[in-house]
This record gives sequence, C-alpha cells and structure tokens, in this order.
Amino acid sequence: MNAPAASPGSAWHSILEDLADTRATIDMSVAGAGSRLLRCVGDLNRNSALFEALPRDIRSAELDQACRDIASIGDRAREVTAAFGRERETMDDLSRALAASASPISDLQRSVKMIGILSVNARVVAAELGQVEGFEVFTIDIDRLSREAGTTVSRFSDLFRRLRSDLKAVADKRLTFELSHSGTLADLGDKLASRLERVEDRRRSAADVGQRTSETVRQIAARVGAVVLSLQSGDRIRQRIEHAERAFVPGTGAGMDDEAGADAAEAQLREIGKLQAEQLAAAVAEYDADMASAEDALVGLSRDALDMVRSAAALVGRSGSSGEGPISSLAKELHQAISLLRRCAAERTELDALAGRMASAVAELLAHVEVVQDVEAEMRILSLNATVKCAQLGSRGRALNVVAQQLRDLTMETVASAEAAVEALRACAGVTDRIRADASGDLAREIGGIEATARSAVDLLMTIDRRTSDAIHTLEAEGPGMAKTLEDAAYDIRTGRTRAAELADQSSRLAAGEGLPAAVENDELVASLLGTLDRLRSGYTMEDERRIHDAFAARIAARRTAMGE
Repeated sequence: MNAPAASPGSAWHSILEDLADTRATIDMSVAGAGSRLLRCVGDLNRNSALFEALPRDIRSAELDQACRDIASIGDRAREVTAAFGRERETMDDLSRALAASASPISDLQRSVKMIGILSVNARVVAAELGQVEGFEVFTIDIDRLSREAGTTVSRFSDLFRRLRSDLKAVADKRLTFELSHSGTLADLGDKLASRLERVEDRRRSAADVGQRTSETVRQIAARVGAVVLSLQSGDRIRQRIEHAERAFVPGTGAGMDDEAGADAAEAQLREIGKLQAEQLAAAVAEYDADMASAEDALVGLSRDALDMVRSAAALVGRSGSSGEGPISSLAKELHQAISLLRRCAAERTELDALAGRMASAVAELLAHVEVVQDVEAEMRILSLNATVKCAQLGSRGRALNVVAQQLRDLTMETVASAEAAVEALRACAGVTDRIRADASGDLAREIGGIEATARSAVDLLMTIDRRTSDAIHTLEAEGPGMAKTLEDAAYDIRTGRTRAAELADQSSRLAAGEGLPAAVENDELVASLLGTLDRLRSGYTMEDERRIHDAFAARIAARRTAMGE
C-alpha cells in the first residue's frame, strides 16, 4: 500500500495500519473457516455415500432370496422330522414282522431236530431187522437228508439271529438319536423362523438408519454449504477495508502536492475519512449480522453432527457393543441345524443300509427255506418207500413202519413250518421294500446343497451387516472430528467478528478526523472534493458502497448549493 497523501500525524497513520491489520485478520479467519468447512463437506459427502448405498443393498432381491433360502431350511427340517416319524413306524413294522417270523422258524428248527433224532431211530430199527434189502438205503438217505436239513437250518438260524440283532442295534441307536434330538429337530424350523424374524428387524432398522442418516448427513452438508456461501460477507468487508485504505492513496483520494493546497488536502482527507467511516460502519454491521448467523448455525450443526452419530448407532445397536447380534445368532443356529441335518442324513443312510442288508438276508433266508422244502420233499418220498417196504415185510417191518409214519408226520410239520416262515419272511421283505422305496439317500446329498445355501445366505447377510457396522464405525470415528471442525470454524468466525468489531473504533477515529482542519467550506474546495468523490466511486464493487457514497456526495453537493445562495 502506498503512503497516504498527507501527513496529518501519527494517529492517522495508526488508523491505516490498524485497518490493514484488521483486514488481514478477518481475511485469515474467513479463509480458515472456509477451508475447514470445505473439508467437513467432503467428509459429510463421503459418509453420506456410505449410508446411501445401504438401503438399496439391504432391500435387494439377492438378500430377499437369501432369507427365503434360510426359511426353506426350517421347512426342510420339519419335513425330516415328519419323515423320521414315518420311519419309526416302518421300523416298528419290521420288528413286528421279524418277531412274527420267530415262531414258525422255531417250529422249523424243532422239526428238523426231530428228523435228526428219527434218523438215529431208523438206524437202530434197521440194525434190529438185520440185512433187509433196500433198508440200508433208507437209513443212509434219512441220515443224509437229516444232516443237510440240520446244516441248512443252523445257517438259517444264525442268519436270522444276526438279522434280529442288527435290526435291534439300528432301532436302539435310532431311538437314542430321536430321544436326544427329536425335540430339537421339531423346534428347529421355529427357531430359525424366530432368528430370521430378528434378522428381518435388523434389516429394517439398518435400512432405516441408512436412509435417515444419509438424509441427515445431506441436510447438514447443505447447511454447511449455505454457511460457506455466507462467508462471502468476509470478502465484502475485506474489499470495503481495501477501498478505505485506497481512498487515502495519492491520485486516488484527495492528495495535493503544492504547499498552498496542503490545508485544502487535509480538509478533503477529513471529509473522505467521514465517508469511509460511514462505509466501514455499514460493512461491519452487515458482516457481524451475517457472521453471527453463520456462527450460530455452525454451533448448532456441531451439535447436530454429534446427535446424528448417537442416533445412527442407537438405531442398529451401538457398533462394537458386547453381545451376539441377530445375524451371528442366526449363523450359529444354521450351523447347528446343518450339523443336526447331517446327523439325520447319517441315521437315514444307516437305515437305508439296514434295509439293504435286510433285503439280502431275507432273500438268503428264503433260499434256505427252499432247501429245507427240497429236503422235505425227498423225505416224504423216502417215508412212502419205507412204508411200502414195511408192508411187504409184514410183522417184521412193523417197527420200521412206525419210523416211516413218524417221518411222514414230521415232514408235514416241516412243510407247515416252512410255509409259515416263508410267509413271515415275505412280510419282512415287504417292509424292507417300503424302506428302500422311501430311501432318502437324496437327503445326504441335499445336505451339501443346504449347507452351501445357508453359508451363501449368511455370508450375504453378514456382508450387509458388516457394511452397516463399518458405516456406523466410520461415522462414530469421524463424526466427533466433523463436529470439532464445525466448532473450530465457528471459532474462526468469532475471531473475525471480534476483530471486525474493532473497526467501529477505527471508524470513529476516521469520522473524528484527528489532527485535521474543519470541514471544507470553500466553493472551489468543495468542487474539488466532489471530483475526488467521483473518482472514488468508480472503484467501488458493491451496491451498498455506491448507495452510501451517493448519499454522502449528495450532502456535499447540497452544501455547495447552500454556499452559492
């Protein structure tokens, strides 16, 4: 800045120096506040973007499908529970069918055992008769058939006993499993539905917090932007001070270089000082009103920012809080559900395997019965031949005839026992066929798909939950900083207002014209002053300056008119 046109004294210089210092301080305070606010707007916009995306993702079709997939797992658990009930009835039918087989099989064992005893009796009787043609064949054949039937029935009995033991082991294991888990399995669908309802509540609250927080952030950012615009008042007061300083620069203000005009120049400086005092007073009033409003707005916005952080955290449950969230609880419940379903599949696979073993064993038992039936047929023929031979021998063959009759009776009992055993075993085969027809080997394969579905659904839910928590964490971490930035910007503005208030004192000193002569009274000097005022007006940039200037110039012109009269 050039030196002033006149040298009215140190007080005048002091005023100009104070003006320059005040201008610099106000400029710094406005620039500092503006820089802070622009940085805060950037932070707000970034946080707004985080929350804006949440409602869209939370209400996405993919997430809806994930929740439906989880619900379907509960439905599948109910189906498995119902299937287990049906299977228990089928296993009871199988146990009853095997139990029904026990009596005819026991009768068959007894008949074959009696045939073995009869074989011994036949050999004894034959020995008493001596060498009778054809009887040695009878005794040899009955002994052979007896051993063959005994061997077959022994294998039959062992296989039947193992079969019953196998069924009992599987049935007992299944009963233990059902007693331990049937309640859990039955409640699984309801538990998942309950957990899913909590997750749905979480989704709704997360979507709500996302939308509400995003709107709040945008509103705060818009209000901060409005404050930034209001900082233009700082630019206006800076220009006003610069114009006041420039008014005292030679060639712009009332500077005169000749000695004769020194008093006149000083008189002009006094009038220009009054004008600048009016201009500065008006600028200070406008600036203070604007900045007071901006300061109040920033203090309020700082509180709003902190309230927003608290509200956002409260809506979804404060991030980082202890305790298990609904999605974690759902994930744990799903893990338990899948583990239980996997055990159900293992139990079902074991039942399928039992049905396979049962079918094979029943087929083998029936084959053994067929062997016994073949032996029985040969024995029946053998007994008939023996009866004929005994008739030829007359009284000598009476004892052997008794043996032959007993053989016929035993073969008839064997036939009846074998037929009853076949009927009972075929009933067992029918039950095993039902088990195999209902075989849900698909369940074991299905569990893998269910697990993959559940994992995918939980991962998607947890991704959204994590993004919500991350957004809350970011807001919690940055919110206080944004609030502090707003407070600091308010402090900058307050500092500028304080310094601007000092302009009132400087305006008073300018208006008083310390060390300068009285107002211009000479017509020539008034004309010169009006010319100076015209030059000053051309440098103004604001309408308020021109309005105040014009009013001041009109008063000077009126004074000139009054002098002419």
